[in-house]
This record gives sequence, C-alpha cells and structure tokens, in this order.
Amino acid sequence: MTAREQLREQVEGLSEEQTRDVLAVLASRRLIALHQGAPVDDEPDDEPGELDQAREQARRGETVSLADARRELFGA
Repeated sequence: MTAREQLREQVEGLSEEQTRDVLAVLASRRLIALHQGAPVDDEPDDEPGELDQAREQARRGETVSLADARRELFGA
C-alpha cells in the first residue's frame, strides 16, 4: 500500500473536528515553508516620520474602513 493510500485510509477514519485540525496543521506547515523560503527584507520599515504622520491622520479621522479597502483592492 502506498503512502498516499495509507493517508486516504487514515483520513476516512477521522471525525469532522479531527479533519479540521489536520487541515489547520497542514496550512500552518505550508505557511512556515513559505516564510522560510521568502527573501530577507533588508529595506527599512518606514521613512522617518511616516509612522507619526499615519498616527496623526488616524487621529484626524482620515481612515478607510476594511470593507472599503477590500472593495477598492478586490472589487468585491
């Protein structure tokens, strides 16, 4: 029996909750692999003063809602 067949057999015996747990583990492993393979970001995080500027804009209420940002970025 191949490893793939053994895995299918094991999956068939899992409860719905156990299946969700396994899927979460697989997703986290893929995320870790992506992160480990990503290039090192050696750029500075922000230009001096940008964070203070952003905080001041937020204080003045110059913000965009998450829903509006999604619509603008994804057309949804």
